[in-house]
Amino acid sequence: MVKSLAAESGIPVILTDSSKLLSKWHGESNKNVDALWTLANKIAPCIIFLDEVDSFLGNRDGVSQSAMNTELVSLFLSRWDGFKDQIMIIE
Repeated sequence: MVKSLAAESGIPVILTDSSKLLSKWHGESNKNVDALWTLANKIAPCIIFLDEVDSFLGNRDGVSQSAMNTELVSLFLSRWDGFKDQIMIIE
């Protein structure tokens, strides 16, 4: 579906999943999120297809997330904030 959308619109797609963004090493996850947004910014307008987004961004059921996950979600959303008109996120 995403590839069809990209083909019809002529907009490039970045295919990724949360396992490529998350790392057990301190600071690597932040670098991966920064790299994703740097690439998206260079080729904007574009579509980011983020598979398994629920494992990355979490859910809203009231269960507290780890500090690292909260920081990573904040970084992801703050980087997206400036590009909402040019970068589309699809899960």
